[in-house]
Amino acid sequence: MQARRTPPPPPKADGPYAVVLAPTRELAQQIDEEVTKLARYTNYRTTSVVGGQSIEEQGSRLRRGCEIVIATPGRLLDCVERHYCVLNQCNYVVLDEADRMIDLGFEPQVNAVLEAMPKATLKPEDEAAALDEARTYRTMYMFSATMPVAVERLARKYLRRWGGGGGVGGGGGGGFRDETFNILIATDVAGRGIDVPGIALVINYDMPSTIEAYTHRIGRTGRAGKKGTAITFLTGGDTEVYYDLKRLLEESKAQVPPELARSEAAKQKPGSVGAKRDSIQYAKK
Repeated sequence: MQARRTPPPPPKADGPYAVVLAPTRELAQQIDEEVTKLARYTNYRTTSVVGGQSIEEQGSRLRRGCEIVIATPGRLLDCVERHYCVLNQCNYVVLDEADRMIDLGFEPQVNAVLEAMPKATLKPEDEAAALDEARTYRTMYMFSATMPVAVERLARKYLRRWGGGGGVGGGGGGGFRDETFNILIATDVAGRGIDVPGIALVINYDMPSTIEAYTHRIGRTGRAGKKGTAITFLTGGDTEVYYDLKRLLEESKAQVPPELARSEAAKQKPGSVGAKRDSIQYAKK
């Protein structure tokens, strides 16, 4: 059996296939390390373009050619403006921690980088429009823990099928109302501002650090008189909320798991006199 080979590298003059933008040098370098591992057995070359390093050296690497660029927005824009590289065939774009990039004031640079890419590769705004099978369209991903106005503006302008209406944190609810999706993976941003009827199950992979956050999370199900199920994974690192969690379950007349009921951490509130005495005795042992 003949092994499949990756496509040959593109012409140097047309620039990279893919660009990953990150808000900080440290994050960009971490991403570069992981991408380099993944690309090790392919023909794809990667390079990072970040501040704090010689732009001439980075420009030289770009001119020699690469397929994947991991960069901070400001430095990549500098390289484009100095003609160290072009983005004529950049059809894959990732914006990581988009909200943080906006918080750090990089919205103009992000927009300028995206505008340097061919507009012809954008998919039609009308999702029902027929696509040209002979054309390569841009694929773009944006990761954001929150959806402030500036991030939503970026999403509306450059993304298709982004799950608008304010996003998960802004009352949109990421195709759930029309039952296009039935599984949501989210951070605490899903604990507030989202109202989707009919959610039957919430799974907390990590127990929230406060009982208030836990209440908001499980409140996504069992709404308007309906029943729902919440499953939470607990570890030894969650003992600070054991007492409050047990009390909450008891007050709501829900079943308290035997392991939680037997736990010493669930018998006394953290910071109480008894709890401090027990911790001192434990330390002496």
